Amino acid sequence: MNRVLVVDDETGVLETLSSSLTRRGYLVNAVSSGEEGIAKVKVERFDVALIDIKMPGMDGITLLEHIKKIDSEIEVVMITGYASIESVKECMQKGAYDYIEKPLDANRIGMVIEKALEKRQLTTTVALYEISKAIFSTIEMDELLKIIVDLAMKVLRADDSSIMLFDENEKLCIAFSHGLD
Repeated sequence: MNRVLVVDDETGVLETLSSSLTRRGYLVNAVSSGEEGIAKVKVERFDVALIDIKMPGMDGITLLEHIKKIDSEIEVVMITGYASIESVKECMQKGAYDYIEKPLDANRIGMVIEKALEKRQLTTTVALYEISKAIFSTIEMDELLKIIVDLAMKVLRADDSSIMLFDENEKLCIAFSHGLD
């Protein structure tokens, strides 16, 4: 089930988006501030985040930057009632996937989320292709294991990873690791 984070200071927007997206089959987490959004992203994995640009305290653009530093793979869709060319351009430059103007349309939101998820799936498919390409073109085992671990970490959004293989005595050993010192 795809996970969606919604961050908006308006309770009505949170409730509407949460119920609409839940009915569409998404697992939704809704919070009302940028700080709460950061806390959620630090402990949970999300596929898509919907973020209001104008919020008291931390604005949506600052939150976008923080989220992308924590998990660059999250597709972020900005929500705004105050669209300007400058704000849209800034959001896109900082890693937003798209933006949606208020008043919100459930069909448009659903379409944008589906496209964002398709992009994520394509990114995963490309990474898996790179793994298979490496397997069939690499002769050196160390290089192959490094490529597999690096791409697996990207696909799984992991900080640490290892590959364990059996040695000649049938004992399980770490053949390659990253971040497991």
